[in-house]
Amino acid sequence: MSASRQLVMRRGGGLLAVYAAAALWSTIGVAARLGYTAGCSPLGMLVARQALAALATLLGLLARLYRPSVVLDRRVIGIALTLFTPFYVSYYYAVEALGVGRAAALLYMAPAWVLAYQLILEHRRPGSSKLLATVFTIAGALLLAGEAWGGLVSPGGLVWGLASGAFYAATVYAAARIIAGLEPSSVAAGTQAWLLLGALAATAVMPGGVEVTLQCLPAAAYLAIVVGHLSYILFYRGLSKGVEPHRASIAATLELVLSMAWGWLLFSEPFTVLYGAGVALIAAAQLLAGRG
Repeated sequence: MSASRQLVMRRGGGLLAVYAAAALWSTIGVAARLGYTAGCSPLGMLVARQALAALATLLGLLARLYRPSVVLDRRVIGIALTLFTPFYVSYYYAVEALGVGRAAALLYMAPAWVLAYQLILEHRRPGSSKLLATVFTIAGALLLAGEAWGGLVSPGGLVWGLASGAFYAATVYAAARIIAGLEPSSVAAGTQAWLLLGALAATAVMPGGVEVTLQCLPAAAYLAIVVGHLSYILFYRGLSKGVEPHRASIAATLELVLSMAWGWLLFSEPFTVLYGAGVALIAAAQLLAGRG
């Protein structure tokens, strides 16, 4: 088998891993709803999730599933505290100010931010296919938000929403830059563990109390193990196999499509023509992004 053929197959496997991660992320809303219904506050869910994620990392280290040198790597700690923490905080505020639909739409402007980082930091100019894929992704996300755009949009909420997309894109870009020299599973475990410090710090500045009940712990455990550890292990493996950051950020929009599908299937939320158009645009973006 030629080297180019092997590279294509390697990247194809990596892309499937990114799609699998996005599918797991799409269940965040369902698990969070169950946790809130069981008595957890949003901040309580965040702290419980990251505490259990940190415990899972510790157990993984004891079982030699993860490499201590990677979990303790200053780059992993830096990504967790300086990028993931503000991403979580800004998205929380965006949801509070704008609602889930509009906040998610602004979050998925991430592909545009990735292109901006590549242009500014690497002087890499995007081709027409990448630009069009980015436009289709953003338009699709806005359409999937649908009627959520009715009414006024607060300037503060808009800033938080754009910031969440910028920080989310930064986590993808930064992880792709360091992943080549580190073991992906340990990077995922490390970021999830160190995020506990960020979650605890967030409780000091974010409104609302930290309320946790025994009944909501199963949902928190699901978010910690499946959505936290497993999804990021898959995502970072995708990056390590050569899926470049912009392509990964486009592929991750599958999360938004599937989260809408979960709402339709499990909570009888309406599926409108706008949703269908949004799905079509995001599907087209996947094809365009694959052209480089």
